Amino acid sequence: MKNTDRKKNHTTKPTKKLSKIDLKMLDSADKIHRNLVKGIAANIYAHELDQEGIGLIKRLVKKEYVEIIKNPNRQGHAYKWLHGQLRPYQVYLKNLILTSKENVLIAALPTGTGKTKTALALIQEYERTLFVTPRINLTHQTAGVFGELLDDVGVIQGTDSKNEDAAHVVANLQTLEKRIDDMDLSQYDLVIFDEAHYSYERIKSLVSKFYNSKVVLLTATPFHADGKPLGDNIIQPFKPQYFIDRGYLAKLKPMQALTVDNSKLKKSASTGDFTQQSIDEVTDSVFDMNVIDATADALVGKTLVFAASIAHCDKLAIAYKGAGFEVLTLHSKVDNPSQVLQDFRDDKAQILVSVDMIGFGTDLPDVMTGVIARPINSKSLWRQMVGRILRPGKKEALMLDCAGNLKRLGNPLADVRPSKKRTVIDKASCHDCGYEKAPYLKSFNQNFDVITRLYKCAACGAENEKQMEVETVECEACNRFHLSTDTVIHHGKEILKCECSHVTTVTELDNLKLVLSDDELLKLKLKACVDKATDEPNMIELMTACVSILGAVNKGVDREKVLLMLERKSVIDTAAVLQPKQLPTLAPLPASKQLVVPVPADKSTNSVQALLASVNGRYQQAGKKGLTNREMKAFVNDFNHCSLPYKEKSVRTRLTRIEQEGMPLNRIKGFIGWIEENSQKSH
Repeated sequence: MKNTDRKKNHTTKPTKKLSKIDLKMLDSADKIHRNLVKGIAANIYAHELDQEGIGLIKRLVKKEYVEIIKNPNRQGHAYKWLHGQLRPYQVYLKNLILTSKENVLIAALPTGTGKTKTALALIQEYERTLFVTPRINLTHQTAGVFGELLDDVGVIQGTDSKNEDAAHVVANLQTLEKRIDDMDLSQYDLVIFDEAHYSYERIKSLVSKFYNSKVVLLTATPFHADGKPLGDNIIQPFKPQYFIDRGYLAKLKPMQALTVDNSKLKKSASTGDFTQQSIDEVTDSVFDMNVIDATADALVGKTLVFAASIAHCDKLAIAYKGAGFEVLTLHSKVDNPSQVLQDFRDDKAQILVSVDMIGFGTDLPDVMTGVIARPINSKSLWRQMVGRILRPGKKEALMLDCAGNLKRLGNPLADVRPSKKRTVIDKASCHDCGYEKAPYLKSFNQNFDVITRLYKCAACGAENEKQMEVETVECEACNRFHLSTDTVIHHGKEILKCECSHVTTVTELDNLKLVLSDDELLKLKLKACVDKATDEPNMIELMTACVSILGAVNKGVDREKVLLMLERKSVIDTAAVLQPKQLPTLAPLPASKQLVVPVPADKSTNSVQALLASVNGRYQQAGKKGLTNREMKAFVNDFNHCSLPYKEKSVRTRLTRIEQEGMPLNRIKGFIGWIEENSQKSH
């Protein structure tokens, strides 16, 4: 049975995304957590936690992050943290898991952000748990950590198993697979599979056997080698950039030092990465010397070098030693890997060259530089490797990619998505009107791993937003590759300033003036305006204005000037500016109509009169010139004498348009005569 008495009574509904209000709440919780002294934040004021006054403190109390207590240092309140050493984001993820209705979940936190601590806090919410690790060294290491906080911890690990009936058991995956059919699995309330990406298919075959348990697959990379998600129920509220922005992970500076011949690399059907044979083919002796030449002068502080194989590891170690560095190696044939790691921690070497050994549970926070000396095709492995150098405590971590991985896989910290086959589009066109010339760039925004461009069609005005993931950019001078997050917008150009001081123009942004040089654009634009007309009178008015504009262009007014005006003004206002004397004047009422006896006001008259009075009042209230009482009476009188069946609808449409576009209200004065005159012409 689950220990329901100890589980918190959370009222929030679990979510896979971090809402804006929760983000603000966590930032306030973070301020409290960073100011804790013996579990209490006594030197922080309420206005610092809730600058916008939206009730963040009340929310933190309700969610049981903190308790408000009397301040021991001064008058006022202090904040008691209720979750020990857990950071706010770890509490948030734990609560999402606890409140989720799903029996099987995949929970994700980036490497170095404390997955094990989060798991331990989750375990403490249940009576009987099973924690499964993929490697032998991790089983005993995790059991030791758990034993410091939990009273009853057992181990299932081959012949080293002990206390297997304990309340909390740490098991090795291989041993569990062998014994699972003989075990009583119903006793476990919670089962956690650590580093689930490592043996996902094997884990997936075991999950269904724990039908009475809540099962959590814990990982830093909840996706396959090709970027496809591991499953449906993934809880990953935090992106890597969240932790970088708040100092929990170091900022990454990635640089492409070398590329390789991709044509020699073959993809493995079983792993999704490249085959070992094809990797060995490109990482030959010449390649190794190129790696040394490209990185030797750039290394900063302690350095991890990721090699392709044991033989490759040894060759790189010899080459770096030849360049004057102290070097250690770590691979499966090393006699005492723990001692090698300790020697590296004790500064007995600047460089550690490794093959698949700097992985799960390895904490090397003072590493400043990572050298990726092997080609990678697995997006999961790519993220895991880079995560090893992002431990906090440094201004930034330097990643030197020596195998074209940046160019092949992109930003290692960007959102991972399945690869898509790219299609080449010959001509850019508007998705609404089909205008074939490229719509111009209205705005450009870059947010970490995504570039958003907003295009506007110069013909019909339709806007289309396009997003593109950050890619790599090559310096024209030194041929190094950078992430396109390093580019800036300057004088209408997207540029890259490399460490070699050369400035590369990446993109000439679309220029509106180039679009406006199209001979057919003016006709297309005017046609689009007429097509959008709401009714017949409105269409007649627009068509008259269009004819006036074309007449002005034919008489020598610069077409591009007219098109720029149409970007900022309506067709009618543009016509008024260009040819005020040539605009159709609203003809006075025919004499025959002036002699007609006034028609008594009907319901439509009262309705229009009320609308006109309402609009007139709003104009005057806003400080704009409205109509006098005499002008309003004259308009109503004209309306009464008008026999057109659509007169009320036309007046309502015209008044709405005048007010929405901020035109002078006196534009309504001669409208009745105008629609009558145009009605006669149409007949």
